[in-house]
Amino acid sequence: MRCQKCGKKLKQNETFCTVCGFFNEPDTDLDDSSWETVSSKNEKDLKTIDDILLDDEDEKEEDNFQDVADDEDEVIETDVDLDELIKTNDDIIDIVDEDEIAKKEKKEKKKEKPKKEKISSKEKEFYYEDEDILEAYIGEDYKIVKKTPFNIYAFIFSWIYLLYRKIYFTGAFGLFLTGLIIVCFKSLIITVIYAFISMLFWGIFFNKYYIFIARKRVKHIKNKADDTDRFKIINICAKKGGVNFVAALIIYLAFLIFLLIVLFNIRVSRSQHSKFWSENSENKATCIKLIKLANMDLKKNENFGSIADATCKVEIGENSVYNVYLKTDIDFYLHYQAKDGYLVYKNSTENINEYQEKEVQNTLTDEEKQILTEKQNIKYTYTNIYNDSIQEDRLIEMKKNKSPKKNFYFKKDEITR
Repeated sequence: MRCQKCGKKLKQNETFCTVCGFFNEPDTDLDDSSWETVSSKNEKDLKTIDDILLDDEDEKEEDNFQDVADDEDEVIETDVDLDELIKTNDDIIDIVDEDEIAKKEKKEKKKEKPKKEKISSKEKEFYYEDEDILEAYIGEDYKIVKKTPFNIYAFIFSWIYLLYRKIYFTGAFGLFLTGLIIVCFKSLIITVIYAFISMLFWGIFFNKYYIFIARKRVKHIKNKADDTDRFKIINICAKKGGVNFVAALIIYLAFLIFLLIVLFNIRVSRSQHSKFWSENSENKATCIKLIKLANMDLKKNENFGSIADATCKVEIGENSVYNVYLKTDIDFYLHYQAKDGYLVYKNSTENINEYQEKEVQNTLTDEEKQILTEKQNIKYTYTNIYNDSIQEDRLIEMKKNKSPKKNFYFKKDEITR
């Protein structure tokens, strides 16, 4: 017996079809021959439960067979066994499906991966995860600072530009270093070289240094404001960062005033004070007096010649010591020393040629070597006092002297006057 609706072969005494659920009356029996008369149209419209339970691969296979069934007029004759053909087709379908599934999985993985933003090599060193916060801190010049390798404003203004960008500690240190170099060296060439080096340095490295400082400050602000939303953090960074022209101007003016005060104190001549002139006048008068006394002693020995000029060095202390050196017209030198009001003859270059000849012949004793050294030092000391005296006079004229004059040089007309 078969089901009147779907044609499934029923078991004996089975009234309900297990496929479509149709109730079949027991007395109605459709044999196998009568089932063959069911039209192909009804067969195509019916959909069994087995067809519903098939997976995606079986649906593709069923579609292929359905297409063949639809073409009622076409008959295909083949010698190939139908079971073997179905098995072969199943293998092919399985292989194709695995490849397609693998391709689909790869495509889905690619879609799931977020595309990374491409960053140029110039921007890699400036890349930052909180780009919007960093931009809010730096301000409207963020793109210029990020992309430009050379900062023309940092080159022109150097340390002042750091103050303008609120990098106060580094900027103040730079101004202090500048003032120190100006005061210590007092040389225009050295100051110009230093200024150019600092300008070039900040022109090249300011952007990188500023990005580094800005990132550290942004990180500090974020850590301090953990419970604050991102919008408030951006506002805080915008206020903390940016530029400050007024503060930079005030700090720079304070630096200039301090530098001028220091330079003014250094360059103000002590020659304007009465004490300075009294000390110098006293030392000069004492030196001339002692040189005239030494010249009187020189006249007692005509072999030494007459005086040409003289020098005097003052060692200032509780009891000042005066060292007087005379030079004669025959290039002969004498050394006198005055202390506690007494002038004492110390040494001269007498017989220095004899000692020098022995030195050439390598016949000098140790004692004679010491004597020769002392005689040679008289001439060297005379020359050093002469040069120091000229330098001190120059400082007095330029109003840069710091202490009373200690070295004096006198010509013959001043001594014999």
